[in-house]
Amino acid sequence: MALVFGRDAVLGQAWASLVQGDPVLLAGPAGIGKSAIWGELVDRARRTGWLVLTCAPAESESSLALAALADLLRPLTRQVAGLPAPQRTAAEGALLTASVDTAAAYRALAAEADAAGLAEPLSQRFEPDWIEACAAVGDLETARRVLDRLTERHERLPRPWTTLGLARSRALLSAAQGGDTTETVGRLEQARAAVPPHLLPLERARCLLVAGVIHRRARRRGAARTALSGAAAEFAAIGAAAFERRARAELTRIGGRAPASPELTPTEERVAGLAARGQTNRAIAAALFISPKTVEANLARVYHKLKISSRAELGAAMVRRGRADP
Repeated sequence: MALVFGRDAVLGQAWASLVQGDPVLLAGPAGIGKSAIWGELVDRARRTGWLVLTCAPAESESSLALAALADLLRPLTRQVAGLPAPQRTAAEGALLTASVDTAAAYRALAAEADAAGLAEPLSQRFEPDWIEACAAVGDLETARRVLDRLTERHERLPRPWTTLGLARSRALLSAAQGGDTTETVGRLEQARAAVPPHLLPLERARCLLVAGVIHRRARRRGAARTALSGAAAEFAAIGAAAFERRARAELTRIGGRAPASPELTPTEERVAGLAARGQTNRAIAAALFISPKTVEANLARVYHKLKISSRAELGAAMVRRGRADP
């Protein structure tokens, strides 16, 4: 087994080990970039054509019947209908083809965790999705109970995913109850800003999606368009096609005229700024803890938004925007 610590030269070593059929352990304290390295390894493996099962529960949680089911069934969407009911509802939720029974699957998963005596099932992060499923079908009483459960988990052991999940869930529940969402959306944006871009990119983008939907329903068109456009771009950058489609569908529901010059997302702004100063794609990727492919995708969107066609024009374009040194 290859033991890999930190960021220094670990990506190449880890990939070489995987190609040789050896297991890889990414170890170290929180915040050193394990998630970014793991994400790049998963991306490379999928581009190579490997089937990647990314959910790996701890040994104490291995008896949970629904653990890892979403990843296992992702390539088998057409066969979901033939599964037994509990597995089918869980798979439908993960594959964004859910019916109103999705919340029941999360309830069953929680019951199994509780029955197993797991006070803190570390690899299970289902409460935010459970709350979203309940809010979608109007079961606000259950949503409030699950929010209490998530709050307890966060207070017991605060983590980036609980920070984002709690803020997103509170905003969703506030909107579902018909209350003033200004404060909860503000806290959602603060929670997203508190988690670095290279950590939990999918969850950060989902926060932006929820903020955009709430802004749209409150008829805050400009804020909605900015949030939803940013969410769609961030989903596209990490290959989350189903979520990207959802964000773009929400965009089409916004009335009024779209801005003539779309704003760059924070990630696009950082990538463009470094590129304008002559950094290579590989250097930008290393500086922002993203993959070179993600850099390329962001630059392509920057060129489109700034109405330029090459990297040679980028420096002047950024100077005109006041975002790069001449």
